[in-house]
Amino acid sequence: MSRYLFTALNAASSTGPGPTLSFPVPTRLNASAQPIITGAPSDATVHREVTINGTDFILFSDLGNLSSASNTYISGIGTPLVMGYRLNLVSLSGGTSPTVTITMAIEEMPPAGV
Repeated sequence: MSRYLFTALNAASSTGPGPTLSFPVPTRLNASAQPIITGAPSDATVHREVTINGTDFILFSDLGNLSSASNTYISGIGTPLVMGYRLNLVSLSGGTSPTVTITMAIEEMPPAGV
């Protein structure tokens, strides 16, 4: 099992996806997040997205509005088998020059039955 410390969004000041963490084979993950939100936005909504074909990303879960969650740990949630994982900042508004940084701790989970 591999473990990764991954900056999924780095001082993002506009909407859009962060970098992708890709895998050579389908992999099940457990991921936790620590958001750092600056500029007091009224809305900072982030989606967790996954791909099983390595190209097309789909919504896996919504981390919700993180505008008041700065420095709040978000506990891990496992994923199905995936070939790629990323965060997507889908809305950011209000405040003064807001930014979103989210660091992820990600661990590959063993295959079912192991």
